[in-house]
Order: sequence, then C-alpha cells, then structure tokens
Amino acid sequence: MFPSVPPTTDQHQFRNQKISTRLFIVILLLSLTILLLYNSLVSITKEIIVNTPMIDEYSQLYVEHARTLTCPCTKISVDHHIFIDLTYTFHQVCHSAFVTSHWLDYLNAAWGSRRLNENDFRIISISHFQFLSALCELANRTISDSLIEFYSTQYVAMTLTPRHLFEVQMDSSIDQYILSTTNSFLLSMRIVREIAYGNSFLSTRFTNGYFLVKDYNDWVRTVGKEYENCSCDSGYDCRTALSIYNRLVTGILFTVPGIYQGCYIVESLLDSTLECFYNQSCFDQLIIALNVSWTLNVSILNVSLPSRFLVKSTVKAMVDGLMVEKWNRSLVFEKYYDACQPTECRYTITSRNDVLYIVTTLLGLVGGLVSGLQVMIPRIVAFVYYIIRQRMRVSPQ
Repeated sequence: MFPSVPPTTDQHQFRNQKISTRLFIVILLLSLTILLLYNSLVSITKEIIVNTPMIDEYSQLYVEHARTLTCPCTKISVDHHIFIDLTYTFHQVCHSAFVTSHWLDYLNAAWGSRRLNENDFRIISISHFQFLSALCELANRTISDSLIEFYSTQYVAMTLTPRHLFEVQMDSSIDQYILSTTNSFLLSMRIVREIAYGNSFLSTRFTNGYFLVKDYNDWVRTVGKEYENCSCDSGYDCRTALSIYNRLVTGILFTVPGIYQGCYIVESLLDSTLECFYNQSCFDQLIIALNVSWTLNVSILNVSLPSRFLVKSTVKAMVDGLMVEKWNRSLVFEKYYDACQPTECRYTITSRNDVLYIVTTLLGLVGGLVSGLQVMIPRIVAFVYYIIRQRMRVSPQ
C-alpha cells in the first residue's frame, strides 16, 4: 500500500512498507469501529417547531412532550373575566320573605299601638330582621364590587401555562379572593361594632340602657340594662331569650327558640339562630302569639335544601361565611388558550442517529482519515525505525 517510486530493492525500506501497511489497516479499522460505535450510541437532541398549533394539537403535544414543550404567548396578560366565571348562592334566608318589607309590615302590625313590654319580640325583632336584611344586602354589594376588581385583575405569563397548572393557580387565586373579600367584610363590621361599643352609644331601642332623670337637682345619667344578671355597663355580650308577652311585664305567651335579645341589636342577632323558621310547628306557634288580624302567606326555610350551615348555626357563622351558601367557579382553559394566542410551540426530542446518518458520516470521514493515515503512518514508521537504528549503533560502544 505504500510502495516506493521507483520500486526499491532495499530490504529495510520494504520492511517499513509492510509495517506501515499493516499499521494503516489496524488503525483504520480501529478508527472506523470507534466512529461507528460513537455515532451509534451517542444521543442527539433535536428541537421541533410547530407553527400556529390548534388547542387539540397542543394538548397532544403536551401529553407527549410535557417536559420540554414551550409555547410563547402573543398576549402575555389576560383579564380574569376572559376565562373565569365566579358565581355564588346566598343562604336561603337572604331570598326568603323574612328579609322583605312584607314580613316587617307583619311585625309592625303585631306591635301596632299596643303598649308592650320593652323586651317583647314584637318590638325587638323588627330591628333584628331589618339588620338581617341589611347584612344580606351588604354582603351582596361587597361581593359584587370586589368581583369587578377581581375580574379586571390580569393573569401574566410569558409562555402558555399547562392546563393542570393553570387550574391550580386559578383555584388558588379564587380562594385568595374569597378569603380577602370575607376578611374585608368582617373588618368593616368589626370597625362599626367597636366604634359603637367604644363610644357607649345608647341603642335606639334602649336595649343596652336608659336615661335616669332627677328633676329636683336637674341631672341625667344613663343606667345599663341587665340580662340574666349580666350588666351592659360591664360588657356588650349580655343576652336573654326573646319572648312574646301578654302583659307589660310578666306573662310569657311564647319564647322564640334561638332568638336572643342583648345589649346591642347587632350582637344579639349574631348570637341568634334561625331554627324556629325551619320548623313549621314552631313558626305556627309564633304566628299565633303575634296575633295579627290579617293572614301571612309565607313559607318557612326549607330544611331539606343542601347547606353547609346547620339549622342551629348562628347568624354570626353565616356572616363569617359572607352569607354565601356555595361558590360556583368555572375555569375555561380554552378561552385562556385563545387569549394567549401562541404562534408556535417548541419541544426537543432525544434520539440516536439512524443508519443513513451513520453511513453518510462514516463515508464523509473515511476519505480524510485515509489521506491522513497515508501521510502520517509511513513517516511515523520511518522515524521509529531511525531511532531504533541509532540506538543499535550506539549500543556496541
């Protein structure tokens, strides 16, 4: 393979040519084997680009290439109202006759011009149900106003968020919205209550106290009322059961289960339950005791309706839940996808070289490898042989 030109008869050169040929074949085969193994075993990474994918195509790509799939959004910020629909259902009392003027008119008719005990249900309950109606209305207004702000909040993402992660994030955002709205509502109520208690305002129904006037020395002072040996002078959480009396002071006709009277209408209502208004027998007894000349046509609260509250849950428990029975949330990922408008999706795949690529690569390298070996091997062999000869000459001396 490495003949001299012109052909030589020198045995040393002839031997060098034979050694070079054998060494060339060994190195060439070894190099080809290494290149073949390398190109067969090495893993290569390819980036695949899919232009303007439809959502079904994206879903399939995500199933197959979730770890590497990225889809840049054309629009990186999207309003919540585009893909979130959040509705709510109030406790049934907020939709009942007991928060309407019809029921209040009935209670007013029960009071009328009669001289009643100041602690009579017919007097106190009017304020109770007015405040209950106000709570429902305030909760509704609070949620409506906060929903406007929540819907206008933008979800920002540079790339399309996968469906499962998107749903987790949005559920978390909704939970945070409900919590912050509830806390804001309760904070407003607590501020109003603390202002009233801190300034010791006298209730319009005189439920927490009354004026004591001494004409002879011309002075006036307030005296706290007492409920079951608890004085409103020392606290605002005193309470007693609310009843209907047949005379000014004594003679109880009917004690309404779960309804309380206390120092402040707000506190006594929050401590009360609506259990009597779930029970037809109890409600019938209440109507009889009220003794109004005209017939009241209302339905009691439906105990069979599914509820997260118990029949004996206090109004405070309902207020702590924003009077909401159930939140209904709807997340539409498809609408988010359309708003994101990904123009392309990229993913990478890792694979081994195919046979055609390996053969083509080897063929491309063989020519250069052969040329390089043909140049280098004879010179290396000649150089090694020269070194050996030099050492052989030096050794006898």
